[in-house]
Amino acid sequence: FQGCDIAPPGGFEGIVFLDVNGNGTRELDEPAIPGVTVNFTRSNATTGTLTTNASGAYAATVRPGTTSI
Repeated sequence: FQGCDIAPPGGFEGIVFLDVNGNGTRELDEPAIPGVTVNFTRSNATTGTLTTNASGAYAATVRPGTTSI
């Protein structure tokens, strides 16, 4: 999954983008992708879904524990 950063404790955020050169880092000419569904699963097996906004960004606040995106 490209563009995923860890937010302060209790959340996560990121930007989905088209990684044209495949280096895993967003360059100025690589566009964000709005409307992408981002699924996540918590360590207790609960799941959630987010959709990227017009800027390709997503964010969620979660309780402490392990979350896979």
